[in-house]
Amino acid sequence: MPDFVLVQGTANNPPGTSLVPMSAITQSVTVLNLTLGLGVNNNLDLGDATFVRLTPNAGGSSITGVANGFMGRRILFRNLAVPAVGISFNVSDVNSLPQNRIISPTGAAVNIGTAESIELFYDATSLIWLIININT
Repeated sequence: MPDFVLVQGTANNPPGTSLVPMSAITQSVTVLNLTLGLGVNNNLDLGDATFVRLTPNAGGSSITGVANGFMGRRILFRNLAVPAVGISFNVSDVNSLPQNRIISPTGAAVNIGTAESIELFYDATSLIWLIININT
Protein backbone atom coordinates (compact mmCIF):
# COMPACT_ATOMS: atom_id res chain seq x y z
CA MET A 1 0.00 0.00 0.00
CA PRO A 2 1.39 3.45 -0.87
CA ASP A 3 2.31 5.91 1.86
CA PHE A 4 0.53 8.78 0.08
CA VAL A 5 -2.35 9.12 -2.38
CA LEU A 6 -3.28 11.85 -4.82
CA VAL A 7 -6.53 13.55 -3.77
CA GLN A 8 -8.63 15.92 -5.88
CA GLY A 9 -9.84 19.20 -4.38
CA THR A 10 -13.20 19.19 -2.57
CA ALA A 11 -15.70 21.79 -1.40
CA ASN A 12 -13.68 22.19 1.80
CA ASN A 13 -10.29 22.36 0.04
CA PRO A 14 -9.10 24.47 -2.88
CA PRO A 15 -9.35 22.96 -6.37
CA GLY A 16 -6.35 21.02 -7.56
CA THR A 17 -4.58 18.00 -6.18
CA SER A 18 -2.46 17.25 -3.16
CA LEU A 19 -0.63 14.34 -1.59
CA VAL A 20 -2.36 13.02 1.51
CA PRO A 21 -0.96 10.39 3.90
CA MET A 22 -2.90 7.11 3.63
CA SER A 23 -3.28 7.10 7.42
CA ALA A 24 -5.41 10.25 7.12
CA ILE A 25 -8.03 8.60 4.88
CA THR A 26 -7.95 4.94 5.88
CA GLN A 27 -10.75 3.83 8.19
CA SER A 28 -9.92 1.26 10.80
CA VAL A 29 -12.00 -1.93 10.64
CA THR A 30 -12.54 -4.00 13.76
CA VAL A 31 -14.00 -7.46 13.08
CA LEU A 32 -16.13 -9.38 15.57
CA ASN A 33 -17.35 -12.96 15.08
CA LEU A 34 -20.58 -13.36 17.06
CA THR A 35 -22.85 -16.36 17.60
CA LEU A 36 -26.39 -15.22 18.40
CA GLY A 37 -28.61 -16.89 20.97
CA LEU A 38 -31.94 -18.51 20.20
CA GLY A 39 -34.74 -15.95 19.83
CA VAL A 40 -34.26 -12.29 20.70
CA ASN A 41 -30.83 -10.77 21.34
CA ASN A 42 -31.24 -7.45 23.17
CA ASN A 43 -28.83 -4.55 23.70
CA LEU A 44 -25.89 -6.26 21.94
CA ASP A 45 -22.54 -5.02 23.21
CA LEU A 46 -20.20 -5.22 20.23
CA GLY A 47 -17.28 -3.33 21.74
CA ASP A 48 -15.70 -1.16 19.04
CA ALA A 49 -16.57 -3.53 16.16
CA THR A 50 -17.28 -2.02 12.75
CA PHE A 51 -17.81 -5.36 10.95
CA VAL A 52 -19.77 -8.14 12.68
CA ARG A 53 -19.84 -11.65 11.24
CA LEU A 54 -23.05 -13.21 12.62
CA THR A 55 -23.87 -16.88 13.11
CA PRO A 56 -27.55 -17.22 14.11
CA ASN A 57 -28.98 -20.02 16.21
CA ALA A 58 -30.37 -22.85 14.07
CA GLY A 59 -33.77 -22.22 15.71
CA GLY A 60 -33.76 -18.56 14.60
CA SER A 61 -32.33 -15.32 15.97
CA SER A 62 -33.31 -11.69 16.02
CA ILE A 63 -31.57 -8.49 17.10
CA THR A 64 -33.59 -5.82 18.91
CA GLY A 65 -30.88 -3.27 19.69
CA VAL A 66 -27.18 -2.44 19.84
CA ALA A 67 -25.44 -0.79 22.80
CA ASN A 68 -22.75 1.91 22.78
CA GLY A 69 -23.98 4.02 19.88
CA PHE A 70 -22.34 7.38 19.22
CA MET A 71 -22.95 9.99 16.51
CA GLY A 72 -21.90 8.60 13.16
CA ARG A 73 -21.01 5.10 14.30
CA ARG A 74 -21.54 2.61 11.47
CA ILE A 75 -21.66 -1.16 11.82
CA LEU A 76 -21.87 -3.66 8.98
CA PHE A 77 -23.43 -7.04 9.84
CA ARG A 78 -23.08 -10.16 7.64
CA ASN A 79 -25.02 -13.39 8.09
CA LEU A 80 -22.71 -16.43 7.87
CA ALA A 81 -25.34 -19.12 8.57
CA VAL A 82 -24.78 -22.57 7.05
CA PRO A 83 -27.27 -24.11 6.47
CA ALA A 84 -29.37 -21.09 5.61
CA VAL A 85 -30.98 -19.40 8.63
CA GLY A 86 -32.22 -15.80 8.53
CA ILE A 87 -31.64 -13.08 11.09
CA SER A 88 -34.34 -10.51 11.86
CA PHE A 89 -33.47 -6.94 12.83
CA ASN A 90 -36.54 -5.93 14.85
CA VAL A 91 -37.52 -2.26 14.89
CA SER A 92 -38.57 -0.17 17.89
CA ASP A 93 -38.51 -3.32 20.04
CA VAL A 94 -39.20 -2.63 23.73
CA ASN A 95 -36.89 -5.50 24.74
CA SER A 96 -33.94 -3.15 24.13
CA LEU A 97 -33.28 0.17 25.85
CA PRO A 98 -34.70 3.15 23.93
CA GLN A 99 -31.24 4.46 22.96
CA ASN A 100 -30.25 1.04 21.57
CA ARG A 101 -33.28 0.46 19.34
CA ILE A 102 -33.30 0.15 15.57
CA ILE A 103 -35.58 1.74 12.97
CA SER A 104 -35.95 0.92 9.28
CA PRO A 105 -37.07 3.05 6.34
CA THR A 106 -40.34 1.09 6.11
CA GLY A 107 -40.97 0.78 9.85
CA ALA A 108 -40.97 -3.02 9.53
CA ALA A 109 -38.43 -5.58 10.70
CA VAL A 110 -35.72 -6.45 8.18
CA ASN A 111 -34.56 -10.02 7.62
CA ILE A 112 -31.21 -10.97 6.13
CA GLY A 113 -30.45 -14.44 4.83
CA THR A 114 -27.18 -16.32 4.50
CA ALA A 115 -24.42 -14.25 2.85
CA GLU A 116 -26.57 -11.12 3.08
CA SER A 117 -25.63 -7.97 4.98
CA ILE A 118 -27.11 -4.91 6.63
CA GLU A 119 -25.54 -1.64 7.79
CA LEU A 120 -26.62 0.46 10.75
CA PHE A 121 -25.83 4.14 11.42
CA TYR A 122 -26.23 5.75 14.86
CA ASP A 123 -28.01 9.11 15.13
CA ALA A 124 -27.10 10.48 18.56
CA THR A 125 -29.56 13.38 18.21
CA SER A 126 -32.51 10.97 17.88
CA LEU A 127 -30.83 8.26 20.00
CA ILE A 128 -31.58 5.55 17.44
CA TRP A 129 -29.87 3.12 15.06
CA LEU A 130 -30.92 3.67 11.44
CA ILE A 131 -30.84 0.85 8.87
CA ILE A 132 -29.09 2.54 5.95
CA ASN A 133 -28.01 -0.34 3.67
CA ILE A 134 -29.40 -3.79 3.00
CA ASN A 135 -27.60 -6.20 0.69
CA THR A 136 -29.87 -9.16 -0.06
